[in-house]
Amino acid sequence: MEASCSPCKDDKDGAVFPWPCRVVLAEDHLLFRQLVKRFLEGMDGFVVEGEASDGLELLELLTTCRPHLVIMDLTMPRLPGLEATRRVKNSYPEVKILILTMHRIPEYCQEALEAGANGYLLKEDTDTELLGAIRHILKGGRYISPLLAKR
Repeated sequence: MEASCSPCKDDKDGAVFPWPCRVVLAEDHLLFRQLVKRFLEGMDGFVVEGEASDGLELLELLTTCRPHLVIMDLTMPRLPGLEATRRVKNSYPEVKILILTMHRIPEYCQEALEAGANGYLLKEDTDTELLGAIRHILKGGRYISPLLAKR
């Protein structure tokens, strides 16, 4: 399922990223997943194409849709986010991955980035950093939550 999109120029720095941005959410906590979905759907230029409650559901979902970005938790049942990240990047290297997690452990961040994640955002920073993290990643950058980047 390939939706059409065209590049959009960011007025702030002239960088180009996909528009609209197709997103898949992988998070086992339904309430948090729904909050992120509502936030994104309230922003111009984002389409949530699918949701998964674990890594195996995510991999199955990616056989039928091709998002620009996966926003994924690290701690999920059946197939955790770290292994799901490796598998997604192995099969779909063009898909960007933002890890959205409660784990403030620098080693977890490093492991996620080594597995192929394009960013690591702490859930406690979601309200102020989510949109900026997404844009930074879509422009080809690597994003690390400010609370971890200070270390």
